Order: sequence, then structure tokens, then C-alpha cells
Amino acid sequence: MKRIFSFFVACVVLFSLGFSGTKSFAATMINQDELKAYLTEIRMTQVELEDYLAYYDLTLDELESVAELRDTLGPTVTPETLQNLLNEYEMTEEQLTDLLIEYGELEEGESIIDTFHFIYDIEDLINLEMDYDEE
Repeated sequence: MKRIFSFFVACVVLFSLGFSGTKSFAATMINQDELKAYLTEIRMTQVELEDYLAYYDLTLDELESVAELRDTLGPTVTPETLQNLLNEYEMTEEQLTDLLIEYGELEEGESIIDTFHFIYDIEDLINLEMDYDEE
């Protein structure tokens, strides 16, 4: 009986270590130099990025590369990507600003480019408004 119990405890310990070891391995999947360069590009610290991801129930541990991170987050907000978005939705920057203020995502006098990091976030709000208008 002691052997069965010992075997059971050993299996539990091994599985526990295996899962925590997998998590530690996953944490090292993203190349740290690439991540640092990406953080500079998106104007965020690692803590800010981790907080941002947490809002969407994601962690850096779940992503395997900066390329996957880029695909997940989408393009950063730049004058060019913002203009492309405005053209796609046939909006002016003033209309978008008003919409973002209406949704509480932007304060009067704030800049879209300085407030948002990713185009997908803005696009989601536009789509939300379009869906609301269709109802």
C-alpha cells in the first residue's frame, strides 16, 4: 500500500513540476531583444504591455514570438495607419474624435495618436458604433 501511495505522490509531484516547467519555458519563448525593440516601437514598457494584454485575458507567456504579438495586437497608431482607417470607414478625424469622446475613450483636447497604441482598438469602437446604428 505504501508503494502505491508513494508512486501516486511521485506522479503528482512530477506532473506539477512538468506543468510549471512548461510555463517557465513558455515565458522564454519570445526573444527578449526583439521584445525590447517592439516595446520601443509601440511606445510602451513591458509592464504597460502586460497590463494591456491582461485586459484581454492574455499574457506574454501565451505568445511564442514578437510576430505573433504583432498579429494579435495589430498595427500601431501612426498618422498613416490612422488615415488609412479613416479612409476605410469614410470618416474624418473630427468625426472619429467625437465618437471616441462619446464612448469615453478620449478626453476633449487629447490626440488619438497619443492616446491609442493600436488601430484594432479604434476599429473595434467604430464597428461597435456601426453595429449600434444598424439596430
